[in-house]
Amino acid sequence: MEEILDAYKLPYKEEVPVVCMDEKPYQLLDQVLKPFQVKHGSIRKEDAEYKRKGTCNIAVFVQPRANYRRISVRKTRTMVDWAQEIEYLFTVIYPDKKKVILVMDNLNTHTYVPLYKVFPPEKAGNWQNG
Repeated sequence: MEEILDAYKLPYKEEVPVVCMDEKPYQLLDQVLKPFQVKHGSIRKEDAEYKRKGTCNIAVFVQPRANYRRISVRKTRTMVDWAQEIEYLFTVIYPDKKKVILVMDNLNTHTYVPLYKVFPPEKAGNWQNG
């Protein structure tokens, strides 16, 4: 925990971004009944009944000291999805950075293993060492 807090306290360095990453599964819901009609300027009133329309996964990358965030929505939450998000991080968001400090939880897919399962070793190895 102390290492994470120390990473958050690091001074802003454009050449070494500190990026926080998190994922969350999310339910997609639809209304069963139409919202009640209300007078103009009143708060919309909705029934609590809903219809489940599946799930998705929300991935968030935040660089707090640079006032930056990226949110992506995917249909699934697999190791392949995670590896593709990491690829996007290194090849699109920070392609010119030699080092990125990535802070994330210890979910079983948040390791180097998915990178090596999805990408060639020379590509995955670049991200692991960089």
